[in-house]
Amino acid sequence: MEENTTLEILKQAILLERRGKAFYQKVAEQTENKAIRDVFATMAEEEQKAWVVDLKKDHHELRTFLENGDDELCMGGKQCVSLGIEIAQLRDNIKLL
Repeated sequence: MEENTTLEILKQAILLERRGKAFYQKVAEQTENKAIRDVFATMAEEEQKAWVVDLKKDHHELRTFLENGDDELCMGGKQCVSLGIEIAQLRDNIKLL
């Protein structure tokens, strides 16, 4: 059960990321104040800079993100702790089915 809760939390976190980007874009588009528009446009761009990682096994899928900094460590082969944890959680969830 704990693995299912972890997966649900991860799904919620991803949803919040998507909603955050959409919110920032909407504010940037709707405001007349250039300074506010620039700040929110930058925030939306920062959300876009995360790496999207799609994990798939048979018909099971999980989409996750590597943030700036984490992506550099992971791609450099130095540290992929968060991605490794998420892969392990997906694997454990599949075993439960």
